[in-house]
Amino acid sequence: MRRLLIILILIITSASIAHPFSEDKSHGGIYCRVDGAIIQKMKPDIIVSKLIQPTAEFYIKNRGRAKSKIRLKIININPSFAYIKSGKGKNVRILYAVENYAMLEVNIPAGKSARFTISYKSNNPEKFTFALVGDPQGNMKIFSGMLAEIKKKKPLFIIVMGDLVERGTSREYSEYLKTISGFPIPIYHIPGNHDITDGGRSRFLWDVSPADYSFDVGKFHFTMLDSSRWYLRKNQWRWLEGELKKHSNCFVFMHVPPFSPIKRFDEYTLAYKGQKKRFLSVMKRHKVRSVFSGHVHGFQKEVRDGVQYYVSGGGGAKLHLFPWNGGYYNFLIVDVDDMKFRVSVVKYQ
Repeated sequence: MRRLLIILILIITSASIAHPFSEDKSHGGIYCRVDGAIIQKMKPDIIVSKLIQPTAEFYIKNRGRAKSKIRLKIININPSFAYIKSGKGKNVRILYAVENYAMLEVNIPAGKSARFTISYKSNNPEKFTFALVGDPQGNMKIFSGMLAEIKKKKPLFIIVMGDLVERGTSREYSEYLKTISGFPIPIYHIPGNHDITDGGRSRFLWDVSPADYSFDVGKFHFTMLDSSRWYLRKNQWRWLEGELKKHSNCFVFMHVPPFSPIKRFDEYTLAYKGQKKRFLSVMKRHKVRSVFSGHVHGFQKEVRDGVQYYVSGGGGAKLHLFPWNGGYYNFLIVDVDDMKFRVSVVKYQ
């Protein structure tokens, strides 16, 4: 079997894993539920699922009206490490893996089901690197060049912190998705204000990612928060507080930042003064390790109440800042080692 894959498959006997985001669909006698991924396409003999985090759990049941062999195409995975392990019964096998997707075959007789986990394999799961970039905003020339540079850093995954496109149109989303298709490193997303215009929110949710979700890697909890409306709704506050109460060692990722270290860009932050104060208070109270955002086109950083705040919106959009105070195209590299992490800003061009 091909030796460029980081899929660890544990079937049926695997311990159940809990993910805040779940999705399920049925078609032609096949039922599929997935935690940690979205289902983009489903037919009686094939399912296409996109991972939105490094680990996802699948449950597939053949209700008796479909073929026993189902193809499962998993996209947005990292084929950089070599490890494949089939579980009990060997009813799931890898057919092939190319670029950033793998084709699996799941053999489920009528009336039977299979449960399995897809995850990365590492000799030291608590030591890893991830990358951050914000605001490509339709400038695919800069963004694609930046991805090539990020690839050299060999991160486990990349987080794009919103404003993937300029106006949220179908054509723009198609161009963005074409740019990242085949990229061998998983890319996770949160929406920006430009992404949700002109009906873009539905396109983002259908083709790209959910808006508010979270996952764990190593000893850190990743909270992906949708601030694309320039404010947080009541249900988002409840969800955010719940996430931070349940987990320690938290990173928070959002598009519109709670504040700007450069005061004249304060209008580019959360729209309501009360929300800004509340957000900073919540981050302090729960001892969040770091907050990462975009929206302001450039690079800024500041520490408040022991929390590190980074703004990295230099992924291709027209720059807001002067070069001497962060006005340059950039991406961030975060190196995690056990409970520690180090953030490095990388200038592009």
